[in-house]
Amino acid sequence: MNTEAVKLALTSLAFVTAATSAHAGGPAAADAEPELAAPAAALASNSIWSGFWIGASMGSGSSAYDIGAHITDVDTGDMLGGLDLPDLGGKGGLIGAEIGWGHEFGNGWVAGAQLDYTSTQIKADAALNLGPTGTISTTFRPKFVASGLLRLGYVVNDSTMIYGLAGESYSTFHGDAEAGYGPDLATATYGFGAFGTTIGAGIETRLGEMTSLKLEYRATDFGDVGLIAGPISDTAQFDAAMATSSQSVRATLALHF
Repeated sequence: MNTEAVKLALTSLAFVTAATSAHAGGPAAADAEPELAAPAAALASNSIWSGFWIGASMGSGSSAYDIGAHITDVDTGDMLGGLDLPDLGGKGGLIGAEIGWGHEFGNGWVAGAQLDYTSTQIKADAALNLGPTGTISTTFRPKFVASGLLRLGYVVNDSTMIYGLAGESYSTFHGDAEAGYGPDLATATYGFGAFGTTIGAGIETRLGEMTSLKLEYRATDFGDVGLIAGPISDTAQFDAAMATSSQSVRATLALHF
């Protein structure tokens, strides 16, 4: 056999073997780009702004009262006498409880509603000197406030929301009065209920997996409320009325579900 022919056959065999190995995934396959792993599934949202919550509140508040009393002539309507006590005010603490529900829309906005009950110690004291021997004194306060409120908020970052609220409130007011003239002393208690419009604003910050802290301001206007109206003689009518409003600042610890 021709020596040159043998060499040519061996060379051809080596070339074919190398090409076959590269096609089958040999050393040349190491240059191929690695296969990309499938992306991990997105983590489930852990937002606390959607769903129910309950909360407990503490804070302080103030109240303002404009009280007026007048005696008028039944026949002519002329005022025979009157007394006005503008801007009579009181301050005190408050505690409360609330339950609410909210929904986060995904674009930063959160809407919801809540019901709450607040017990107050916001007392207003007043005294009137009627002369050397006559005095009138009174203590007045709202005993509780129940509110139904709508809330609209905006999530500014992963843990904080600012919001405004508005709705209706109902309060019961209670008073004690003393009137003295010389050695004689008369005492009385009185009370009434009134509806009012409440507005407010606050900020809520997430503390943990299911808890948050709210700092909130509220103002309520109860309007004009009649206290007493009736005749005191055949020709005279006595009327007493009050315009009242309140403000409060509270901190609420909330648990979300």
